[in-house]
Amino acid sequence: MQGAAAAHGRRTRIGATIRWGRRPAGAEVPDPGVLPFGLFRSRRVLDALRRVRVSSRPMGAGMLAPFLLTGLSGPLESPRLARLSADVAGGRPEAVAEFWKEMEKQGTPLYEPGPEAGRTLVTFLWRGTPGTRNVLVNFDGEPDFERLALARLADTDVWHRSYSLPSEARFYYQFSPDDSLVPFERERDWGTREKGFTADPLNRKGILIGTSRRFSLAVLPGAPEIAAYAERPGVKNGKFEPGGAGAFQIRSRSLGDHRVWIYTTPGLAEAGGAASLLLFLDGSGAWQVLPSARMLDNLFHDGRIGATAAVYADSPDRERDLACSDAYLSFLVDELLPWVRGKYRLEFDAARTVVSGRSLGGLFAGYACLRRPDTFGAAMMQSPSLWWGAARDGENEWLARQFAREERVAARFFLAPGLFETGRNAPTSISILFSTRHLRDVLLAKGYPVVHREVAGGHDPLNWEVSLPEGVLALLGSTK
Repeated sequence: MQGAAAAHGRRTRIGATIRWGRRPAGAEVPDPGVLPFGLFRSRRVLDALRRVRVSSRPMGAGMLAPFLLTGLSGPLESPRLARLSADVAGGRPEAVAEFWKEMEKQGTPLYEPGPEAGRTLVTFLWRGTPGTRNVLVNFDGEPDFERLALARLADTDVWHRSYSLPSEARFYYQFSPDDSLVPFERERDWGTREKGFTADPLNRKGILIGTSRRFSLAVLPGAPEIAAYAERPGVKNGKFEPGGAGAFQIRSRSLGDHRVWIYTTPGLAEAGGAASLLLFLDGSGAWQVLPSARMLDNLFHDGRIGATAAVYADSPDRERDLACSDAYLSFLVDELLPWVRGKYRLEFDAARTVVSGRSLGGLFAGYACLRRPDTFGAAMMQSPSLWWGAARDGENEWLARQFAREERVAARFFLAPGLFETGRNAPTSISILFSTRHLRDVLLAKGYPVVHREVAGGHDPLNWEVSLPEGVLALLGSTK
C-alpha cells in the first residue's frame, strides 16, 4: 500500500523510495489468459517464448473474478450503516454519537457477513469534521483509484466505504483525509503526499514503520492463525547474533558496508558442519517485522526442517543492488557467504541453499538462482517485482525473458504474490500478480520445479507472514 509496502500498485516499499503506480480508473484488467505471450512486444522474445510449450492451464478473467474484491457504492450495503441512516432519517440524531461509541468499543474496520460464502463485507470508517473535503482509504485491494474514495453519510460526520473481500484476507491500510486526489500513478511529490497519510484512529491493531509512518492492520474474521509463529513453552531458541540493537558490519570491496544478522538452529553454532542455508534479502525486515526466528525455532523443534543457518543481509543501496546487480551477487557469493562459513565452520550445499526476498528482493532471488545455481539452488520469491525491466532495456519483465531464452539450470522456485497486487507501476507496465503468474508459466514450460501460492492480501508483511513458513517447508522441509 501507498507508503506501506514496496513495489506494488500505488504503494511505496517499506524502507525504500521506489514508487509504483496503479491501473487507471476504469481500465480493463489484463486477462491472464493471454499469458505468457501477449504481454511482450519484442519479436525476439515472442519467438523465444513460442518455442516453449506452456503446460499450465491458462486462467481467464472469468476465473480471476471470484478472487478480486468488489467495492460497493450506491445503496448502503452495510446493515449497520443502513440502520444508522434510518435512525437519523427518523429523527434520532443522537444515533450518530451512539454509533461512534460502539465503533470505539469494538474497533474498526467494521466486519459484517459478506454477500456470499467465503467473503466478508469490510466497511472502512472515518469521523470527519465540518471542513473535511474528502477521505481516501489506501490499500492494495482496490485497483481503481476512484473507488478508494469514502462517501459521507447524509446529515452525519460518518465517512464510509464498503468492500466485499475474501474472509481470510490480511492487509495494511491507511487513510488520507483531504487528499489531493491526484491518481497515485501520476503522483510526483510523494514526500508531501505521504505526510497526509494516517492510521485508523479506531483500529487498535497497527504498526509504526520508521519514526513516523503509521499503518493499521486489517485481519478479517476468517484469517487463520499461523501455527509456525506461536510462542510455545518447551521450544528451545536458536542463537541470533549479534544480540541487542547491533549488527555485523560486512565491508564489501566495492559496495560499501552491509548490515548482517545470523540465526542458527539450536546447537548448530557450536557444532558446525553441514546445514541448510536461508539467505534473507532486506534482512532487517525479515526478522524485525516477520517473526522468522521463532518460526525457524518451531519448525526445527517439530523436526520439519533440519539444522539451518539464516543469514539476514541489508544492502546499503537496495535499488542499486537488488535490481539484478551482478556486483551484489558477487558480494553475496564471494564475500558474505565465505565469511559465514568461516565464522560458524559450516558447510552448505547449493541444493539446500535458499535465497529469499520480498518485492525487489524477490526479483533478485530469482536472478541469483539463474546466474549462480552453483551457490543458490532455490528461490523464495514473495510479491516479486517481476514487472521490472523497462529501466534496464526498455521492456517489461526482464527476468522472465532471461529465463525464457536461457538453458534451464538446477534450481527450484516458490512464488507467492498477493491476490490484491493488481496495481501497475505505469500504464504500460504489468502488475505483480500477473507478472508472477507469467513467470510461473515460463518456469513450468522450461521444466523447473515450481510451487505457486497466492495469498489473499497486498504488498505488506501480513501477506508475507502467510507464505513464509510454507515456502521454507516447500524448499527446505525435512525428508526424514
